[in-house]
Amino acid sequence: MASSELLTFEGVPAGPQTLTIKSDHDFTLTADADWITFDKAEGVAGESTDIKVTCAQSTLSTLRQAKIKVASADTKMYINVVQSAYGKELEPFISIVGGNSVDVDADAKSFKVNVQSNVEYTVDIPADVTWIATTPFTKATVDVTELELFVAANTAVAPRTATVYVKNEAEGLVAPIVVNQAGYVEPPTGIIFKDNFDWMAPYVAYYNANSGKTLGRSVEDNNASGNAPNAYTDATITASGLMEAFTAQGYVDLNPEVKVLYPQDCYWKMGKTSAHTGLQLPP
Repeated sequence: MASSELLTFEGVPAGPQTLTIKSDHDFTLTADADWITFDKAEGVAGESTDIKVTCAQSTLSTLRQAKIKVASADTKMYINVVQSAYGKELEPFISIVGGNSVDVDADAKSFKVNVQSNVEYTVDIPADVTWIATTPFTKATVDVTELELFVAANTAVAPRTATVYVKNEAEGLVAPIVVNQAGYVEPPTGIIFKDNFDWMAPYVAYYNANSGKTLGRSVEDNNASGNAPNAYTDATITASGLMEAFTAQGYVDLNPEVKVLYPQDCYWKMGKTSAHTGLQLPP
């Protein structure tokens, strides 16, 4: 986890910028350009590490870009670095990180796209596109920001496509986002297994009341630090009877020897580095 996914410097930088990184594993930093340096190139697991990133003065007449790679165990992330031309401010820009097209299934849902910009922007959804919406949003400063869009369920068999525009009219900037939604597929007839795991609620409540902690939502919130006790070894989970209820519901841990089932509120987090499992569903 990094404090920023984008660092910007003027052609003649005012000084270094601080990047804060925290990881579940020891990590290292490398840059793909020799004009980017940092005061430390590694950090240890579980600690927030402040790294001073220095950008050399540019002698170019155009903007230049680089990437800092943060490598931790088998995971990598990248921080973009943008520097304006020598003696110039950054030209206004808006871009969509990761591409301008998004594919979604027929269900109603929300999804997020990252918008990189150094100007204020608005989101323009054409009037005839009634199945896509967003919350009112404007953004200034150079940054990568998260824009959330909502799509209604597609009840027609045919797929549909629409384009949303991220724009700054004063600067004449437009960044399109093409949304492709699949058509509705009739579900098979017969018995379909369903479980929203609400049967876990009493055990979640017991844990929260007796452990002095609260079960996290690590997967739902994409939060590696969320509280996820081990279902096999945590004393409060054992006392709650959750695993007996798990078995009574008809579930089977396919790899119980590695003990990597972690109850959440209300679902199961499974597996860790080099140890994996899955659930066999009830008949």
